[in-house]
Amino acid sequence: MRTPLILGLLGVLFLPSFLAGQETAPVNQQDWEITSEEAARENPVEPEEETLQEGKVLFDSQCAMCHGKTGDGKGDLAASLGVKIADLTNPARLRGITDGALFAMLTKGKGKMPGLENRLPDLFQWKLVNYIRTFSAASSSSAGSGGASNTAAKQPQTSSSPPE
Repeated sequence: MRTPLILGLLGVLFLPSFLAGQETAPVNQQDWEITSEEAARENPVEPEEETLQEGKVLFDSQCAMCHGKTGDGKGDLAASLGVKIADLTNPARLRGITDGALFAMLTKGKGKMPGLENRLPDLFQWKLVNYIRTFSAASSSSAGSGGASNTAAKQPQTSSSPPE
């Protein structure tokens, strides 16, 4: 009689942690077929206010319909496509992913995510990399990035609204 009760309590206590761990697991570079050379590429674009704003414009026009305006994975198109998109505001999602690897992911695409290789020049994609890093910059700055990023991303500032 006690065993089912104990197992039930353990399930209640640990199942949410287990499921949350799956949702926040870092992106697996191998699933994206990223080579070590691609991952090692250096980001030539500094994450300055102007380039981050340009990255935001690109994200809003190219990515937000699926990834959401704030990078939370809750874009309008994601629901209609029936796909669950990663929450990029969670620092754990891109932990260990270099700017070069993120650039390669954007370039190649995967599954229902189209690649940007023939749609945007490299310079624009690097700006997107920097802007994507801002989604979790506030959270990861206190925890540390573990050296995964080649860039110290900072939040873009606008005069009309506070940083997201």
